[in-house]
This record gives sequence, C-alpha cells and structure tokens, in this order.
Amino acid sequence: VAMQGLLQYGDHLFRDIRALPPADVEARTPDLVKISGKVKGLYSVNFLLEQLNRTEGHDDRIIHSLWVKGFEAELPKNIHQFNALLTYYQKTGMEKVYQYNEVPNFNGQALVKNCLLSEVKSDLATSLKICVILYHKKEINRVMELVERSKTHKLFNAMEMLEWVLPKAVAFQVNSLIDFVLDPTTVRRPFIEYDVKAFFHRILVTRASMYSEWTRALCIYCLLQNDGQDLVRELGDDHVPGEHSIIRETKAYVLQYNTAV
Repeated sequence: VAMQGLLQYGDHLFRDIRALPPADVEARTPDLVKISGKVKGLYSVNFLLEQLNRTEGHDDRIIHSLWVKGFEAELPKNIHQFNALLTYYQKTGMEKVYQYNEVPNFNGQALVKNCLLSEVKSDLATSLKICVILYHKKEINRVMELVERSKTHKLFNAMEMLEWVLPKAVAFQVNSLIDFVLDPTTVRRPFIEYDVKAFFHRILVTRASMYSEWTRALCIYCLLQNDGQDLVRELGDDHVPGEHSIIRETKAYVLQYNTAV
C-alpha cells in the first residue's frame, strides 16, 4: 500500500527526498530504486545515477531501473561510469565461470553450482543492459530475451550480431558468458583445486561482495553439512549494519543448530 502511494507521488518524490537525512534515504534505497524504475522524469534518473557505486549490492538493480527507463549514457562522466561497470560485471561473470568449474565435492555441491550458474546469467543480463545504455543499440534487448528463454539455436545468430554492434573486446567478453550459459562444460583452462573450506572462505569472506546474498546464504547452510561451523563463527553472529536478513537468519540457524547438538 505504501509503495503504491509513493508511486502516485511520481517523479517529484525524488526531488523532495533530498530534504531528508541521508541515513533515512539510505535505509530505504532498495524500495526507492524499485519505485524509480516505474516513474518518468529526470529527478528519478538523477537519483539512480547518484546511487550507483554508492550502495553495496544494489548496482545491478539500479542498472535495471535505468534500463527500464530507457536511459542512454551521453555525458562523458556517465560514459566513463558505465564503462567501468561493464568491465566489472564482465570480469566478475568470468570469475564465476571459472569458480563453477572449481567447486569441490561436498554435500550440496549441485545446489551451489546451480547458484553460480544463476549468478553468471545475472551478470550477463546486467552486462547486456549496460551495453544498451552505453551503445544505444536496442537490438541487444532481443539477445536478452533469447538468453532468458534459452533459445539456443537463435542465440548463435545473436552472438554474431553482437560482434557487429559492439566493440570487439566487449563482444568477445559478452559472447564468452553466453557460451558458458549455453553449455557450462565448454570452458577449457587449468582450474584451481580448492579444498572445501577454502572454497567457502572465498565466497563468504575473500570475495563476498561479488556474490548475491542468496548464494552466500546457501553456502553458509552447506557449511552445516560439511563440518564448517568454525567459518560461520568467524563470520560472527553480531548484527552487521546493512546485512541482508537471509544472511543473518541463516548464520543464526547454523550456529544455534551447532549449539543444540
């Protein structure tokens, strides 16, 4: 109900929230990002651009809202910003491709691999949306539809089209992600052989910001089945500001279970 009311307020909401304390705006950023994608106007566009790189874990949602609004980067500062974001999502997408093939054997392996595949698909989708914003090529939206619907036979033609409308290096990286989504077994390179705890430490500590809260929560739960409660204790049971509830609740469950046993 509250969300519908704010939607009725329209684009001017994003002018008026400038008068609010920054902490209040930050606490409501996820909801404001959703609303901004559903209203028309420059205030909401400027709000989204200001939030990019500022709030951890929301960039993909902000990019989605800007893409929905049909935003196109034209100012040099915006082009620079989105080029950096494109590099980031392509790089993290490829890291997850390699990580997918480095998942060791443990209870829950298949679930974690499915999560990593979903993460690559998400990074691919975000990369394609950034390409639409940067290069103003609406035909890229068709590629996203084909990826979403797993239209394999048509995707090969779409990959050729990307080589025509995108810079060569960008097309190569995007098509590498598409290749993996089409067939995760196609990657050919030497892989690091992680032990189970080192693998989870990478996802939950070393590179935690790269993974979604759902992937991290699943890994925390898997630690319960793989003698990894020490790592969960290392993550701490204290309330971490901004921590997603699914992370907090999964940690609490695993620690409580361990105590009960």
